[in-house]
Amino acid sequence: MGWEHSPGDRGSEWHEGYLVAEFEDGLRAFGISGSGIPSGQLAVDQHGDGTWGQDAVRRHGGDAAFQTRPAGEVVGWRVACNCYGPGDSLPSTRWFSQQLWTRVPSPVRHAPSAFRIFAADDDVLDVAMSEDVSTAGHSVWWNEHINHIDAEAAIKAALAVIRSGEDQLAGAVIQARARKMSWAKIGAAAQMSAQSAHERWAQRAREASS
Repeated sequence: MGWEHSPGDRGSEWHEGYLVAEFEDGLRAFGISGSGIPSGQLAVDQHGDGTWGQDAVRRHGGDAAFQTRPAGEVVGWRVACNCYGPGDSLPSTRWFSQQLWTRVPSPVRHAPSAFRIFAADDDVLDVAMSEDVSTAGHSVWWNEHINHIDAEAAIKAALAVIRSGEDQLAGAVIQARARKMSWAKIGAAAQMSAQSAHERWAQRAREASS
């Protein structure tokens, strides 16, 4: 189970969050089974970039076969996010949470909201199927990653509006100067002094008239 989010429509950037199993040395498991992976084993993301098979060979060389480890070696889980740019079919970047959910040996200690998860070896790839685990993971993904993306998108959108307005204003001033309007009148219309208007737009007006 994972989560998706896009600041705009699907033609814009979008984000795919999920929980990923982690080993003691920091390497992580792919969330896949079958494909020649022995029972009780997990395929290892040995390059740390989510590539496998022929894609991994093209990027890193070596063998296309999966490296595997026993599911019992998983020590915890992090939230991961595949971050796609507009039109991307593969993630342009990947994000991982700082927070690690520690694997605990007993269901009595299972408390995802306190970053503890119990999972049998057969279930390590499916922990997010549990509602309490999914809720805790989504909360970290949303608060530490998606909220920041939405805030950045809002800032960029506001900046684009400001820059568009500035260009429109400069164009209006250039037209006014072409019609011989004084800097005093331009400044009054722009709610500033004649000197400030001259300092801000005189160079652009000269360039436009040359």
